[in-house]
Amino acid sequence: MWLGKTFKRISAKESLSLCEQKQHKPRFDDECSQFLYQRKQGKMQWLQDPNQSNVDSLNNVRRETSRHSAMKRMNI
Repeated sequence: MWLGKTFKRISAKESLSLCEQKQHKPRFDDECSQFLYQRKQGKMQWLQDPNQSNVDSLNNVRRETSRHSAMKRMNI
């Protein structure tokens, strides 16, 4: 009984070691971090003073950040 469990563990380790890890493509650069910083600043400004102009500017920054991220995903 114990021998069967040992063989199952060994074969599972062998089969897992044969799988290759998926390599992620590097998309995050300085331009992305600038967009995220702008989004964070817009959100902080909106939280401090939640008026309509801050809401509009936050939505614009969010839209631009999302658009930039989508374009990065499409190009790479």
